[in-house]
Amino acid sequence: MDKNYIKERLQEKNRRIRLPKAIEFKLDGGELRLTVSGKGVVANMQDNGSAFEGWAICIKSRMKEVEKVVVGWEQPDYSRDLKEKNRQQKHYNRFRLRAAFFEENYSWVSIAEKNKKEVEDVKKSIPSLVVNYPSTEASPTAQNDEAKLERELIENNKNMRHQLPVGLFTDEVLTENTFTPRGASQIDIWELEGNVLKIYELKRKGNDAVGIISELMYYANVMRLLVEGTINYPESLKNKKKDYRGEKALYKAVTEKEIRQIDALFLASDFHPLIGDNLENILNIMNQSKANLKVRYDVAKPKDLLGNKG
Repeated sequence: MDKNYIKERLQEKNRRIRLPKAIEFKLDGGELRLTVSGKGVVANMQDNGSAFEGWAICIKSRMKEVEKVVVGWEQPDYSRDLKEKNRQQKHYNRFRLRAAFFEENYSWVSIAEKNKKEVEDVKKSIPSLVVNYPSTEASPTAQNDEAKLERELIENNKNMRHQLPVGLFTDEVLTENTFTPRGASQIDIWELEGNVLKIYELKRKGNDAVGIISELMYYANVMRLLVEGTINYPESLKNKKKDYRGEKALYKAVTEKEIRQIDALFLASDFHPLIGDNLENILNIMNQSKANLKVRYDVAKPKDLLGNKG
């Protein structure tokens, strides 16, 4: 079955639903094949044309005949500009990590034969990766509605911290060792509650992209690898005198193996039509993860964390 058939099935409840042009979809028996374009693999992971995990889970939750998902992609459509190409390479590294995580997490996911070597190659890089950490406090000035909501949430919840960097580097946190995008790679809000690490992916009202699934899953997997000790914080963090954004408490919890569970939470008022009225099924699928450390996906509402003020 081609893309039009899948779109028509998804539009049975909402005629406005569209599938991204940068991803090809094909249903063959019980197997759904997704092929991401060369532009999609170097795009931001929340973009419709890159968020393959979100689309795969949304379609699987709506079309019960989907038993397996095969993820494939075309080679990166790199820019001729060297600076832009370098930036895109970081996105492609992250894309391949996401594909590796998706296959690792779910028994019903596999990688297309033509792309398996690229996934194996990126998996070999994982043990050498380190996670960056805050070097300053987060900006006190909220630049947009989402940032304002984020700051209001942490002001109303004393255990919450925000803007936790999760950029990955090879061996050391140096600009020349950057492996994935670092500037915008930050967990919106996080907190420690006993032996549970909670991470939140925040979206303001009206921001309802399918990519919220891809973002939350990626951050949950990076933190899982960090907590399990597969990747690490750099040694230099141990001797840092200043404590920015609660990093020392998190470093202690990670290095002393105190964290037993990660709660990965959607923090949004609005969801994409494929998610919003099907959230329970989507969470059930996401919580079938095979990950060693328990990762639990759930949803939180901003108004509940603001004492019904938001």
